[in-house]
Amino acid sequence: MSRRDSPAQERMERALQLKRDRRWAEAETLLLEVLTLEPGNLFARVLLGDIYLGQNRSQEAEKVADELLGIRPDYGAGLVLKGRILFEREEYQQALSHLEAALVAKEDDYLRLLLARTYLKLEQYERAREVAEAVKTEGLKVKRLEVLAEVHRQQGQTEWAMAAYQEILRLSPNNRFIRAQLLRLKTERNDPARAASELGRMTRVAGYADDPYLHILRGDKLRESGQLSEALTAYRQARSLAPGNLKPLTLEAYTLTALGRDDEAIPLLAQALEKDPEDYHIRSAYIAACGRRQRLAEARDFLAGLAASGHPKLWGMVKKLNKKMDEKERP
Repeated sequence: MSRRDSPAQERMERALQLKRDRRWAEAETLLLEVLTLEPGNLFARVLLGDIYLGQNRSQEAEKVADELLGIRPDYGAGLVLKGRILFEREEYQQALSHLEAALVAKEDDYLRLLLARTYLKLEQYERAREVAEAVKTEGLKVKRLEVLAEVHRQQGQTEWAMAAYQEILRLSPNNRFIRAQLLRLKTERNDPARAASELGRMTRVAGYADDPYLHILRGDKLRESGQLSEALTAYRQARSLAPGNLKPLTLEAYTLTALGRDDEAIPLLAQALEKDPEDYHIRSAYIAACGRRQRLAEARDFLAGLAASGHPKLWGMVKKLNKKMDEKERP
């Protein structure tokens, strides 16, 4: 039997398809079977790490990445996996060192885009532009333009950013996120209340009414103009249109806290943390809201549950909350 027809290879091919279909648990089971049959199969380990990362199980993904780099410190796929984990944690400088090393091991346009995004986060805009412009793969053209548009936007080159967004829409006319980004730039210098009114009219037009990104943009403009209750309605509409999207969920929660409605915000922030347990901003908002409502014990228990379920770095915050509560109880 050739390796191509081996039981391990058959499982690998099936796992790849399941991963593409986002059927994480089934893919994970098959890959663990592959590693039982072939413990030295590095690609199976990479795929397993990808699956963990796709489910926000970053601690397990990092364990896989560290195992890979322990076996082969210069293994490009292992360096990329570790870099992606660090990027998700907002540890951008460390992510950069791994991704740069991976590019030395193997030049790849997908990796160049990851590098360019990392340079963006580090505000190294010229370097981000240089790396993005080196991407030549036709299938990555839209992603390349997205990075370049963000570089231009961050550098205040509004016209260039708008031109990049317009080119993306030419290539991908149904890209609603980019359409909203273009509208955001176009309304950037407008009076927020007037922009919100214009966007409100757009949301009543067929083809725009069911666009969650447009409702988010309208909510942002309403917030800028001090219309918090109206912004809340816009964010809720966006969330109803994109229930799995973290952005409208967190914006709704933040607006509720701005309105002084912490008890309504807390369960939404908890939902957001379940989706992304290591997001510092969401976690800070959640703890602050719980503190204002004398619900720190609830916050501690919730974070302890997340820590125990695969996010051990949260134990540090649990200890801090315990200390804070102990101090409050002292006479």
